[in-house]
Amino acid sequence: MSTQSRPIWHGVFEPRNGENINPLVTCAVDDLRPLPSYARHQLSVQTTQITALERLRDPFLQPLLITRNRHIIDGYARWELAKRRGLATLRCLEYDLDDQAALESFIENHRPTATLGHFSRIELALDLEPLLRERAALNRQAGGRLKELSTLTEAEKVNSRSEVARVASASVGNVHKVKFILNNACQVLREAARAGEVSINLAEKWSRRSTHHQQELLRVFRIHKGIRRKARNLIAVEVAESGVNGAQRITLSKLIDWVNSLKATDPAAAHSVLSAEIQQIRRCGIAILAPEEVVNALWELP
Repeated sequence: MSTQSRPIWHGVFEPRNGENINPLVTCAVDDLRPLPSYARHQLSVQTTQITALERLRDPFLQPLLITRNRHIIDGYARWELAKRRGLATLRCLEYDLDDQAALESFIENHRPTATLGHFSRIELALDLEPLLRERAALNRQAGGRLKELSTLTEAEKVNSRSEVARVASASVGNVHKVKFILNNACQVLREAARAGEVSINLAEKWSRRSTHHQQELLRVFRIHKGIRRKARNLIAVEVAESGVNGAQRITLSKLIDWVNSLKATDPAAAHSVLSAEIQQIRRCGIAILAPEEVVNALWELP
């Protein structure tokens, strides 16, 4: 088994007995480069990753994983921090991998982490589709079903798409959707999907509209998202400033009982309570918007 086809698992290859396949080398920071697909898709290290590294006593304890042509497989945050600190060299583990095999290892090493979202993993894995399609055809040839690459059957194409899904740790359906988004979405929608701001399902649905409609849908989505965020913040501030604790909260059943009794004694007041608005706020539960005097009365319930 050659090192070209041997996968990296948690930073190491599966070695043969007694084989030294992880030579530790010292590389100049300026000689290291991102993988071509990493650079082409404009991936970058998140600020939170750098912050987490800076808190470590020795952020460079683990060596970077690189190819022989100095492309980085794993360790982009350490590389970025080294550049910021002006370090001249870094310790690296060097592997004999071409860029395609290195990209496959990069994707698999970063799943399922927040540093590489579902969309980005699929987008990177799609760069491997020609290789995976060829691999699928060779597998068929080995099984006695010789097919020319230029006349792949639909089943073979589906098989290669399944391989893309496997590498990306995603569903075949999402692979189809991401490819559709990349081919049909406007730039701002692609960027929103890549950043995880918009789900793959929603971005694929919007990608079927005109460019202008896509931009308008995203604009309205961001407005609504901002409103929901502001509402959650306001509710959090109100709760904090009111000093309301668990003992002062009331249950919905108690509220219903109070409204029913209020109907008999003060119909106007009951009508005022029943006219209060109830609004669901995403990931924040239910908010009941009522006049201040009604809220004050609720807190006085036994």
